[in-house]
Amino acid sequence: MYFMKKLFTVLSLAVILSFGITAVIKLTPRQSRDGLSNTDEPVTQDTYTPVVPPMDGDTYIYKSLTLDGTTHKETVNINGIKIGDISFFIPQVTYSDAPKVADKINSVLKAKAEDHLKNYREECNFLAMDFDPEEMSPYSYNSSSRLYVSKNTVSVKMTTEIDYGSVLTEKSVFCYNFSIETGEEITLSDTGIEKSALIDAIIEKSLTMSDYEFIPEYQSYIKEHICNSWYIDKKVIYLVYVPFEITAGIHGTVEIAVDLDSIK
Repeated sequence: MYFMKKLFTVLSLAVILSFGITAVIKLTPRQSRDGLSNTDEPVTQDTYTPVVPPMDGDTYIYKSLTLDGTTHKETVNINGIKIGDISFFIPQVTYSDAPKVADKINSVLKAKAEDHLKNYREECNFLAMDFDPEEMSPYSYNSSSRLYVSKNTVSVKMTTEIDYGSVLTEKSVFCYNFSIETGEEITLSDTGIEKSALIDAIIEKSLTMSDYEFIPEYQSYIKEHICNSWYIDKKVIYLVYVPFEITAGIHGTVEIAVDLDSIK
């Protein structure tokens, strides 16, 4: 009965966190305050290798597009009890061809990271009400990020993982997409990809995924929403679906890859 109570509490909170809370906080390196112990460590995580020769006859050679950043480490203590550990990679793009573009991208990435950190701290406050240090281990919150580039876009895919100890581990994927020309955050409609052709391609690809159990109404969902999260790597767009969005939850996050040349 005790385990079921813990499981219900954590599952409820996982659902709450998946919706997110739109808030931004300010963090500085080596910041300290009551209940928190923070460090930010520089780290290089991913490097994009320029494409040679140019694609489609256009200039597609960039001097450098690199994803590095800092790993924010923090211990969350509430009422003298250690509730959680954080090791969160805060990504930062370096773009030597256009540093001002990189600045715009990085301001968004920093705000997104701060949102994720604030949400986790608020969850720890909620979890503290039912936390027994003699029977439970502190929770942990980790993240990683990867960089993807196409002719017109820069995409950063952020993966977060919350370890609830013996109860469950929850992984979430967040994709942030930007114009390679301006650094502005963009939506799927901004890419110029033809909507109906993309929908048809997604559904056609899904019909080949025999190892996945799709929910009965998934095709209607795709036709109405297409996808809420996506990224583009060279000439392939990846549509990212959270558990239960179009497939059974057992599959976790599902990505459907569509070759953009096939829908022109």
